Amino acid sequence: HHGLSSAALRAGGIASHIADDRRQLAAALEVPVAALQQDLAPEEGWKPVRVNLHGPVHQQAINWIIRALEDHERRGDFNLLVLDINSGGGDLAQSHRLAAYLAALPKDIHTVAFVDRQARSDAALIALACHELLVHPEAVLGGPGESDRTPEELTTIRTALPEIYGPLARDWSLPLALVDSRVEVRRYVHSVGGDVRYLSAEEHATLPDAEQWKPDRPLETSRGITGLTAEELGLARATVQNFDQLKTLYQIEGELDQMRPNWALQFVEWLSDPRIAGVLLFIGWFALMFEMSTPGVGLPGFIAVLCFLLYFWSQFLHGTAGWLEVLLFAGGLACLAVEIFILPGFGIFGAGGALMVIVSIVLASQTFVLPTNAYQLRQFPISLLMVAAGMLGGIASIYVIRRFLPDTPYFNRMLLSPPRPEERAELSRREALVTWDHLLNQRGVTVTPLVPAGKAQFGDDLVDVISNGELIAKGTAVLVEEVAGNRVVVRKVSG
Repeated sequence: HHGLSSAALRAGGIASHIADDRRQLAAALEVPVAALQQDLAPEEGWKPVRVNLHGPVHQQAINWIIRALEDHERRGDFNLLVLDINSGGGDLAQSHRLAAYLAALPKDIHTVAFVDRQARSDAALIALACHELLVHPEAVLGGPGESDRTPEELTTIRTALPEIYGPLARDWSLPLALVDSRVEVRRYVHSVGGDVRYLSAEEHATLPDAEQWKPDRPLETSRGITGLTAEELGLARATVQNFDQLKTLYQIEGELDQMRPNWALQFVEWLSDPRIAGVLLFIGWFALMFEMSTPGVGLPGFIAVLCFLLYFWSQFLHGTAGWLEVLLFAGGLACLAVEIFILPGFGIFGAGGALMVIVSIVLASQTFVLPTNAYQLRQFPISLLMVAAGMLGGIASIYVIRRFLPDTPYFNRMLLSPPRPEERAELSRREALVTWDHLLNQRGVTVTPLVPAGKAQFGDDLVDVISNGELIAKGTAVLVEEVAGNRVVVRKVSG
């Protein structure tokens, strides 16, 4: 048996038109492209699989999605891919990589993107690379997202989009405008068929019948578009309220087979949740302050190191932290240690170390440095909450140490408990008999750091002193400026 070619069918009057894709078919039938929908399931029925893309777009997540789909493709156990997207975007190169992969899947695999809340910035490129898009009416496509784009990145993605969206019979101007706010897209109407397309001036100039497409009003895309707008523009097949409506639309019964990442990636995603990350920082700072207040215990120090490692490891693999944040945090802790144990009172190491620690935690919680758009401004408070969680942990640790540890077995041998009221009265009576009036205006040298209390040597006398508010390092020359009974106030002198 020999089949007939499309040209032979056309010549014989059996076929009225020849079309390579939906765009050409719509033009031949003189109907809008959006009117052509694939409603019929294959003869064997849908064999769906669901993949979630939640959170920032980063290399680890895209690697896992592509590997998992390749495994299923080799097994041939699905013909409908439902990509559940809830993302603020992230790595533009990785979004382009996944979009190109989806567009190149075999024709017997139908792809559907489902956006319930958001597919911002470059995540919109992934959603629009599927054959069909279903969105919640209030979901947001495109607009400001996790990361800002350089002109070089946008130029690169501009040249790649026609290859992705061409086979899907989808214009590339509107997807580009959802990522690049500089691109102006206008509504064009065909003077003969009345079809509507949304094009940039550059894409319009490439059309073979460009003179028949008449420009109309520009389309506002700088802040993204809603699901309702996406449906009106023909980007989305329909709006749905939830996943159950999607299953009804495709006549899918039961639960979709969901591809799940391995336990390690699931564990990372769980740790990177802001609530869990905040708990890690709280416990980490609580344990660290505990260890510094009771040196030699060991266990709190180990817990602190473990919590900080888990926090930065999860953020690193989640795509929001890099080596810069890890080095900033380690350097900040080192500076704080220098301030406390080596150069107390100097100030620069303490302030600089604290600032480095705060900056590292903030940067590790987000993909941007400073918020530059509305989406990033809404995300920035989450990063500040991470800092607040750590500070609360440190404050709680200090409170617990001072309030409970002096009366706790084992720890009461390591901490001095405050004297009882009768002991304080007796101590005050004894100290009242001691006077250091002869030391007024005398010079001496500190033998311990003054923080602000400590000890100083004046000739043969080793005296408990207190500074006038400043922190003074060991071995510093001081001058007695006030004496009140046994209270000796000193200040640092030069020379």
